[in-house]
Amino acid sequence: MGWEAAFVVLAVGTFLLAFPHAFVWRPRPPGEDGTPVVRPGPGSRGRAVAAVAVTSLWAFSVYSLYTFLSVFLHADGRASAVTWLLVAYGVGAVVGGQVGGRFADRAGAVRVSAAALALTAVLEVGVALACPVTWALACALGLFACAGYAFFPAQQRHLVDLFPERSTTVLSWNNSALFVGLSLAGAVGGQVVHTVGYPALLYIGAAVAAAAFLLACGRPARAHRQEVSA
Repeated sequence: MGWEAAFVVLAVGTFLLAFPHAFVWRPRPPGEDGTPVVRPGPGSRGRAVAAVAVTSLWAFSVYSLYTFLSVFLHADGRASAVTWLLVAYGVGAVVGGQVGGRFADRAGAVRVSAAALALTAVLEVGVALACPVTWALACALGLFACAGYAFFPAQQRHLVDLFPERSTTVLSWNNSALFVGLSLAGAVGGQVVHTVGYPALLYIGAAVAAAAFLLACGRPARAHRQEVSA
């Protein structure tokens, strides 16, 4: 059907989803549920920037691998393997998102997000080492995606815990931070792949994930409530 058909399907699906969203999500004024309204304390903006910076680093690590995977496979003469390798990646991502959210509720968002980043760094190296063997690459991609996408729901939960007084705003920043990292992954990754090859990009991505892990380990788990209004 051609690649254009995929965008038509996405457009139709998004249009149809607009209708239930208009009825399911209702605005709730602050404090309506009995939760006290908290005013942001001093230094809150800087803490928010530092918190969402972890998302940009994570996105660079994950999407540098994902963006150029099919390019690498086509250049390596394995174009026929692209579809099912992406399926393995997608299944891992779905499982990781579910596991990350559940564990964040039970074990704490900071612990889960830090563990996910550490595993992402290790498994990205594993993907680089598994590149020559297709079946090993499929296994590595599934595990990598599971670890990588476990981070995002835990990060969202952490941001809500850390900034309960303006969680919607900070979650919007977090989504913007994701696209900053994704854009950098494409811009930097293209140059790296062209110059030194795809596996080298994965080692860079693993180093960036390790940096995100170190940054995440220094974060507080909860908000420091400064002032509560009646």
